Amino acid sequence: MSGYKYLKLNYLHDMIQIITADYITLDWLLEEIGKIAPTYKVCRGIDMTRIEELKGAEKKIGAWIIQILCQQGWEPYSGTGPLDGTVWHHLRYRNVTHEF
Repeated sequence: MSGYKYLKLNYLHDMIQIITADYITLDWLLEEIGKIAPTYKVCRGIDMTRIEELKGAEKKIGAWIIQILCQQGWEPYSGTGPLDGTVWHHLRYRNVTHEF
């Protein structure tokens, strides 16, 4: 069987917003961000996680997130925006399982 995992990301106004149901990848990303921005603050909502207090580094860190996800096999597949000045980056990861 195969399917896709999805992640939606934007970075704007000293924060990054991430929407995904893949909490393993999200937790890994938060750990990696903590290595380069140890004073960040995380606000988890029901459907969105906000990473705040990035001291103006949100664009650099947002682009870096896309880069490290692509290195892990994720691929950008579309973008939406700007909506209210926000551009959302959509990424997906092909999840293949071998079940017999």
